[in-house]
Amino acid sequence: MNAQELKLRTLSSRAEITKLLKRFTEENLEVKVFEPLSDETCETPPFKIGQIFKVSSKDGTFSIRPVDDNFTNFEKKRNIFLKVEQEGIEFTCFAENFGEKFGSFNIPSEVFIRENRRHPRTILTSKLYMKIRSNGFEQDLRIIDISQGGACLYVQEELDTFIKHFETFEVLSISGVENFPMTFAKVIHSRTQKGTSVMNCLKVGISFEDIIEEELIKEII
Repeated sequence: MNAQELKLRTLSSRAEITKLLKRFTEENLEVKVFEPLSDETCETPPFKIGQIFKVSSKDGTFSIRPVDDNFTNFEKKRNIFLKVEQEGIEFTCFAENFGEKFGSFNIPSEVFIRENRRHPRTILTSKLYMKIRSNGFEQDLRIIDISQGGACLYVQEELDTFIKHFETFEVLSISGVENFPMTFAKVIHSRTQKGTSVMNCLKVGISFEDIIEEELIKEII
C-alpha cells in the first residue's frame, strides 16, 4: 500500500466510545497519558504509559493504571490528552483524580481515529466473526475492524503457526451477514500483544483480493 495522507475520523456515540474503551481493557493496550503544557510552549508534552483496567458506564468514567511510573505529578480536575497509538486513536478527557496506583477520567464525548487505509475502517463494538479457510484448515476469528479493502482480526495463536497455515486464505463468511461474497485475502501485517490468557494474542491485518461493496460493510456494522 502506498503512503498517503492520514485522514481523521470522529467517533461521537457515547455507547460506541464506552465499548471501545472496554475493548482496550480486554486487550491490555497501552495508553499514553500526556501532561498538559501551557499554550505558549511548542514543546512535546511529557507523558506516562498506562493501561485501562476499569470502565464504568453508570458513572461515565474509566480508570488507567500506570505501567512505567505513577501519576502523582499530574494535576487533577483538568483536561488531559490521551493516545492509543496501536489503534491510531486520540482524545481529550477530564481528569477526575490521580494517584500512585491509578488515574480516573471522564469518558470522552469524542474520539478521533487516524485512518491510513484507502478505505475508511469501522471499529466494531459487537463481537462478529470471520470464517477463513486455507490448506484444509478453518478458523472463526473475531473482527476488530473492517473496511471495503481489508480487516483486522484477533488471533489467539502463535504467530509462526498462524502464518504457516493462513498467510493467504479464503474468506468464507462473516457471522450475521447474508450473501457475503467469498473472496481471497492475505496477511499484510501482524502484531503480538499481551493477552489475558496463556496463549499469544495477535492482531492480524488482512487485505481483500476484491473490494467489498459499501452496502455490505454497512450491513456488518
